[in-house]
Amino acid sequence: MEYTFKWTAINNVNAYFQMPFMRTLGSCRIQMQAYGSGKEMISSCYKVNMPSEACSLGFGQEETMKRIWVSENNLRERAGNPPLVREYGAEDEYDSLTSVKLPSRVILFRNFQHHLGVINHDSNSEVTRMYYVGDGEYRLSCVFPFKGEYEFAVAPYGTLSSIYSIDNYPRSGSSSKAKLRIELDNTVVIFAYNFKTRTIKTEIIEGM
Repeated sequence: MEYTFKWTAINNVNAYFQMPFMRTLGSCRIQMQAYGSGKEMISSCYKVNMPSEACSLGFGQEETMKRIWVSENNLRERAGNPPLVREYGAEDEYDSLTSVKLPSRVILFRNFQHHLGVINHDSNSEVTRMYYVGDGEYRLSCVFPFKGEYEFAVAPYGTLSSIYSIDNYPRSGSSSKAKLRIELDNTVVIFAYNFKTRTIKTEIIEGM
């Protein structure tokens, strides 16, 4: 529930997650212990309620829902990616110092990409393409559903001929990688790559 709330907020700033108070489970059937009697029963319906005499097969997520509502703190404004109708940008942008044309495609990639619905280590993925925000900088916000250590790098132009990760020195191939430690499930991270300085920064966004 928390993951879906955060994913919606950062990936579609004009959309809102409707809390699932009660939903059918389709063809799925879940065996549950009924409140009070302790009997094993089959449920074909999800109910957010805490288990009680009034709702013996509740899934017990009322407090989770309450925590999300109470903690909501303009996540879409702090970390939201541009609206889906917007172009990625940098179609006709040039470095003011060198006159080098800025890349229209900058891809964030490595071993975290499967959490975003694509294969890992794909330096040409449109799903992890970064948005140009001006002054040589590209950004992308992501939700990491599980804690752990992840690798990341940036591929300007979507190729492996010149990638950046641990410093501003270009490397070719797929061996270069920076590491990011995620301490909590459902963590939102903003990745920022500056084409002028060839550096990558990460920012972990606390709360909702």
